[in-house]
Amino acid sequence: MVIKDLINLEKIQNNIDKIQKEFNNVLEKFNESLFGNYKRPAINISQNSNFVLINIEMNGLDKNDISIKVHNNSLEIVGERKRKIIKKKGEESTYRGYRANVGLPMHLHLDNIKAVYKDNNLKIAIPKMKTKIGSKIDIK
Repeated sequence: MVIKDLINLEKIQNNIDKIQKEFNNVLEKFNESLFGNYKRPAINISQNSNFVLINIEMNGLDKNDISIKVHNNSLEIVGERKRKIIKKKGEESTYRGYRANVGLPMHLHLDNIKAVYKDNNLKIAIPKMKTKIGSKIDIK
């Protein structure tokens, strides 16, 4: 009975793997229709008392393939592969690169953004403006 259960579990796992692959293909096609053959990269946003920190994973690119633009309190990040096609597990990837828009909070120094690309990770640091919170305002 145990062997039969193991065989059934293996069949179930194979079916789950097939469904996951089909679901990923559907999401990829949907993503292509929205972003014009670009993938949305993995993005992690955090902050401390001095900076808003954005970490973006963009595999397979050189730093010269990436552009960052500021538009009305948001960042547009585009990374385009110009020279190579990534092959993964026997499948050839046909997407052009990565595209993301990241909304930014108010009170940031958008003219002092620093960005570094190393080991397939784009790290962006945006300094916060210093504001006095809770200070008294005199009325005249």
